[in-house]
Parts: sequence; C-alpha cells; structure tokens
Amino acid sequence: MAKKHFRGAIAVMLAMACAAPFGLAACGGGSSDETYTYHTYTSVSPSNWNMLTYQDNNDTQIMDYIHSYFFEYDYDFGGNKYDSDGNILSENIVDGSYVTQYSAATALEDVTTSVASKWGYSSTDEAYAWKITLRDDLKWDDGTAITAADFVYSMQAQLDPDYFNYRADSYYNSSVVIHNAKNYLFQGGYNYSNMISADYGDDEYTALDDFIVTSDGYLQTPDGQDVYFTLDNDGNWGGSEYSIIDWYEWYGNADIDYSAITNATANDDGYIPVTMDLVYLMSEMIAEIHYYSGASERYTYEGDYTYLEWEEFCYLGKTYEDMDFSEVGIYAESTYELVICLDTPLYLLDDDGGLSYRAAYYLSGLPLVKQDLYEQYVVDNGSSSYKTSTYCSSLASTASWGPYKLTEFQSGKSYTLEKNEYWYGWDMEEFQNQYQTDKIVCETITSTDTTWEMFFLGELDDISINTAHSSYSSSSYAIFTPSTYTASFQVQSTYTSSMASNNSAIILNQKFREALSLGINRSEFTSACTTSSLPGFGLLNSMYYYAVDDGLTYRGSTAAKTALLETYGFTLNSDGTWTDGTNTYSTLDAAYNAMTGYDLSAAQALVQEAIAEMEDGSTDYSYYTWYDSSTTITWDSSSTVTLNIVVEDETLYGYDTILTYMQNYVNAITTGSKLEGKVKLQYTSQDSNWATYFIGGGGELCMGGWTGAAWDPGYMLGCYLDSNYMYSQGWDTYSTSVTYTLPDGDYDGAGQTLTMSLYDWYACLNGYYSDSYNWAAGSVDDSVRLEIMAMIEQQILQKYFSIPLYYYYSATLHSAKINYISDEYNTFMSYGGYRYITYNYSDTEWDEYVASVGNLESLYKS
Repeated sequence: MAKKHFRGAIAVMLAMACAAPFGLAACGGGSSDETYTYHTYTSVSPSNWNMLTYQDNNDTQIMDYIHSYFFEYDYDFGGNKYDSDGNILSENIVDGSYVTQYSAATALEDVTTSVASKWGYSSTDEAYAWKITLRDDLKWDDGTAITAADFVYSMQAQLDPDYFNYRADSYYNSSVVIHNAKNYLFQGGYNYSNMISADYGDDEYTALDDFIVTSDGYLQTPDGQDVYFTLDNDGNWGGSEYSIIDWYEWYGNADIDYSAITNATANDDGYIPVTMDLVYLMSEMIAEIHYYSGASERYTYEGDYTYLEWEEFCYLGKTYEDMDFSEVGIYAESTYELVICLDTPLYLLDDDGGLSYRAAYYLSGLPLVKQDLYEQYVVDNGSSSYKTSTYCSSLASTASWGPYKLTEFQSGKSYTLEKNEYWYGWDMEEFQNQYQTDKIVCETITSTDTTWEMFFLGELDDISINTAHSSYSSSSYAIFTPSTYTASFQVQSTYTSSMASNNSAIILNQKFREALSLGINRSEFTSACTTSSLPGFGLLNSMYYYAVDDGLTYRGSTAAKTALLETYGFTLNSDGTWTDGTNTYSTLDAAYNAMTGYDLSAAQALVQEAIAEMEDGSTDYSYYTWYDSSTTITWDSSSTVTLNIVVEDETLYGYDTILTYMQNYVNAITTGSKLEGKVKLQYTSQDSNWATYFIGGGGELCMGGWTGAAWDPGYMLGCYLDSNYMYSQGWDTYSTSVTYTLPDGDYDGAGQTLTMSLYDWYACLNGYYSDSYNWAAGSVDDSVRLEIMAMIEQQILQKYFSIPLYYYYSATLHSAKINYISDEYNTFMSYGGYRYITYNYSDTEWDEYVASVGNLESLYKS
C-alpha cells in the first residue's frame, strides 16, 4: 500500500504519489453484435503507466485497467447474485457491505512456520510468509502464459539497484515490507538515512572533538564509521534531498569558491571521504551563505549553527553489502505457487481461514511486467545515471493482463482501451454478465466549456459538475462520490532568501498559522469554491476506517472528535460538558456538530501576538530543521507581506474564486493590526512541478493534500511526518518530542507515560521498529491504535503546517446512455465502475437517439 500526493482545486485534481491497492471495477464477456463504448475525458494526458515507475495519479487511468489482482472486493449480494437466467440481482445488494474474493489467485496460505529456518522466523511466528497460488490460465494480451516466475522477475526489476525505480519504496517503506528488499536495492550504497545528526551526541549532533581523525587525515564517527559527502546527490537515497552545491546555489550566492571541495578526491564509488580541512572549509562557507561575520571562528564548537548544518550533509560509510536476489523474500515454489516473506506480519485471513479485507487491501497484487517487452525498452543512461525503461509509455511498449488492453494512444490527445480476449476473468462465474463496456475512449480536453458542449451533444458519458453548473447537482443523472482526499492549505516551513525578500517569515510563527486557520470560514469557502464537498476540519475524513470488520470510521470515534474539538478551542468541563468559551454543549456530539473552525476575534488576537513575537524575537523556531540560535530571520512589520500560493496553472477554472475568498479572510484577520492591508496573496504557477517546487522551499502556501489508504489511517498519517512524503520539510518531526500516556490494556507499553519524537510515535504505531514498541494492526487492539492515531493527528494539526479546508466529494453527471448497478455509494465498490455499468443504448442506438433529440441539455436538467 502506498500514498497519493494529491493536489486539488474545483475541477482539477493532480496527484504526485501512489495509490493504495483496490479491487478493480470493470465489464464482462459476451458475443452480442452490438457494441458499447464509454466516452470520457481527462484534463491531463497520461504519460507513464509502468507499475515500477509511475509517479502521477493521472497515469493510473490506463494502468488500472490493464492489470489484474490476486484478490478483489465485490458487492455482498446476500448469497444470491444471479437469478436462474444468470441476470444480476442488484436488488439483493446489502448496503455498505462487501465480500473479498479470489481473482487471479486461487489460494492463500500462511507458510511462516514451514519457511522459518530459511528466513529467520521463529516456530511460533505467523503471518510473515504467504504462499499465493495463481490461476493456471493467466495470460498476456498476446496469449503468452504468466507464471509465478514472472512475478519474481518483476520484483527483481522493481528493486534493481541499477534502475532505482520510483515505486521501489512500496516494498520497503510501506505496510508490505518484503524481506531484504531495501538491502538489495541499496546494495553497495551509502546509508544516507543513518546520517550523523540522527545518531550521535546528546543534542543529536556530534562534538567535533568526539570525531576520530585517522592517521591519513580522514574523519570517522566515535564508533569508527567513515564519514562521506557527495557533490551530486539526486535525493533518491533519503536524507538530505539536495547536494551541497545545490544547497549553495539555492541561496543564490555565486561568489562562494568551493573549488577545494569539488577538487577533493572521491573514492571509487564517487563519494568524498571527509577530512578536517573540509569540515573547516564547508562550515565557513555555510556561515558566509548566512552572512555571518567572523565565519572562521564559527565551526569550532558543538551547537554552532554552521557546524550542525555541515553534519546534516554527511552520511556514514557503506552499510549495504552486495546481495544476490535469492536472499530477497520472494520466490516461485512451483510454476503457479508464489511465496513472499515479510519483515512485518500481515494478517490476511479471517478467523475462519477465509480472505480478510486486508488481503485485497494490502496484497491485492504485486508488480508485473512482460519481461521481453520491458527489456526491449531499457534505456542505458551510462555510468552517470540510473538505467530506465520506457515500458508502458506508448502503445507499442504496453502489455496487458487485465480486462482491457490499450489499442490506441496519442500523447496529449486521446487513448482507447478495448476488451482483452485473453483475460482470465471471462471464464469465471464471479464476472459473468458484467463488463458490458466493449471500449473506453478517453480524450484530453482542457477547456471546461468544451466538455460541457460535448456532453450535451452526447459525445461524453460523464462530466464533472463545477460551480458554474451547480444547478445540475439536482439532476436525476447526478452522482456524488466521497473521497479520502482532504483539501488543505500547506504552509511553507523552510526559511529561504525568497521568504526574506517577500517579507513572509511571519508564517513561521505558529500563532500566525493558527490565526490563518481560525480565520477561514470553511462552510462559506466550501460552498463558494466547490459543488459538493463538505467543510473539513481534520487531516482524515469520514472515509477512513480504523476497524474495518466492524465498520467503525476514524472520524466518527470519540477520540478523533475530541482531537478536533481541542484543536479548535473547545475544552471539556469537569461535568462532562464542552465549551467553546461562549457556549456550553451538553455532549461531545453536540459540541462536535457545532464546531465551525471559524473564530475571527480569536484569529485577530493571535495575529497581534504573532506580530509581537516576531518583533521581539520570541518566536519559537526550535522545531525547524534549519534553525539554530545564531540564525537571522528577516521580517519587518511595516512592509508588505507577499504570500505566494503555488499552483500548477493559475488560469484554471475556479482559482480566481479561491484567491478572492482567501484574500478576504487574510484581510479580516489582520484588521486592526500593523499588517492591516499589507498582506497580499498571489499565485505562482509551476506546472506539474508545483509540489516539488513547494517541498523544496518555494512559495508560502499551496493547496494540496493526500489521498488513499482508507482502511489504514495510522499509516496515512505518515504523509505529514515522514520526510520522504511531507510538504513541510522544514518541520523536524524526528526530534519534536511528545509525551503521552498510553491506554490501559494487555500490550507492550500499556498504561505507561512515554516521551518520544512524533515520528517515533508514528513508527511504533505502524510496527516499523523491530527493537521497540509494536502497535501495528493485528498486534494490539484497534481501540489502542485509535487513541494513538488521534493523538498524532492532533499534534500535527496544532502545528498548523496543514490547514484543512474541505472533505472532497466529486459531483458528476452521467450520460442517459448508461446505468450504475446501485445509486448507493459503497466504500469498497464505489458505484460498481465499468465492471457493473449497463447500457440503455448500444453505440448505434445512442447515435440515432441523439440525432433525433439534438442538444440534451434539457434532459439533464430534469
């Protein structure tokens, strides 16, 4: 399972990272002479639907239909899915329920004890090793058979250290941690994640005197590990995202002479062993970048800012030894039997031995590429870079083993998917009389007006309802689909020279960020800027379940409601009532239902306090990665404050409305202060690089968030805490300490008051530390995990780097040509998707109907 990095505003939604596994919704075999084509559109054309490397959520629009899954969800039909004629009994669907079924696999078995001796498990361990028995009729769209060995090859390609594929972290930094996956990927490499600043010293840094200087002048850590840095860090290894030179250039100081560093002798792997002379030079240069005087004296003692920054660029010696893939926990036991061995247990079966929802959620599938085609499109970039493969980036380079295959692709224009005659599902009872859609045609259309014109002419079968067409929300053809996405304003947490020139450093003051949050009227904003979304207050919305089997949502729990009430200024009285300072509410639910997140007077008071703290130098910067007591923050209360909102394209529909409302809110919270009339919001367009630009320190705000992992909210919180994912890179979650008393119970740590970094709380919640507390799913009761999740969410919210705005619901019109199997949204099946869509008209009949009626606008108003 992985996360989606999500960016949204009105009709445009872009994603920057990955999707959690889900059951494919699609359509079935048949031999009718009639054809049924679904016409749809996208605003951004897909470019890379390679499972090993895809980055953008748009690419999944092809990928999801050309791949299959071991296990899938289906509607619960109460035991009777078909009548005697094979027709689907949609009236038997049990609302809100689901079943988990085998699809490309026929069996799943916990084999931990039988493989324990090879993979280091104990005789009592369970749920670490799983054998998946595949169907014997799996084929590619050219008829080539698929076996267990193909999945082994594909995982080796996924983890190939010569490629360092983007999706590799899905198998060492997620819920599915394959044994030795990370060691194989990083073999022969230097462990950036084991940086000095994270491992040594009482203050998380090492005193200069504690380093060992070898006889030939090189530095070693106190326990004798070599110390290195690189001038060409591409960020793939974790740790510091930028190289030293990148960092210098980021500050725009072209006069610095770092030739002594660039001329330093690298070892055979291209990494530079650190000498004391380099320590002195680098520290002095860092000091000069920050315009410190007396720079030559500034690197000599522990705790100095420039010295600490130097340490953050360093990493330790080679820690990943060469490894054969046979040591990675995936192998073919026979032609159709695949075994995977994990570092953390996954409980994929229920108490009766049947498939749990977790099987289709955590292990719905594994990467699969067609070996000959994948290797045909390998690009060797030479010794200076990793190899790549352009597999699944064009029609010729694409292979399918799903219900559809790609039959046409024109980059930036359109693509077509048609039924794959070799798909195994056509012969399965579970898929009979489904998949009526023969063809899916998707056009790339960026003009909102064009899409509406085409929809009314019958040329599209769905369309997103925007605020200009909100009257169609009452149409009988309208559907409203909830999402795990919470739209939020992300606030910059990295101080840069551009922040100094924009006079925007006040956003680094926590009280100002809180004022911004309390100054947003979320009900008004959501109504004006969206068509169907709901005001949002938390990082996680009502689509997240903390106990899936029991149907218990995270947002509906007492713990999660309490976290939000306390975040937005409510307090619990001794008699069990709640107060917001003005009104008293008899119950938690009464207070929760009254919560608006909007308090203008409190926001104005916080702005005044923030200004005072910025002026007298008392702003707390201690939780920032870049801060030291010697850091100079430039800010002037008498000058204009410019806040740049990073977007992909400011001309897109709806952005003008967002900017108007946000400017009004900022004007209101600064009224009566020195900043009244002086805070200006404006857009900066960065195309598809908007997230990278912001994460790298560009701009002051961006409207983004994350989506995915609906059944694992504890994992999803890592988007806000793990430096590999978080927008707020300047916030040091690895040293921000939190003290919390755990709930009573029978588990390790129960009832204890512990102090750990916020990231460590998250890591223990997900079982990432084998030598520490393990509160992962299945290891402790769901109620314990719930309390920890709520605590973590509240801690994140109260730093106000992520300010929730609304819980996203899509509003769409569907064509009169089609029917969904159910009008009720199902968490596991949505509305059934292509799998269950049926047609009122064939292609020919629809053309004739539209020709006879003409424009269909009046039809959809009904």
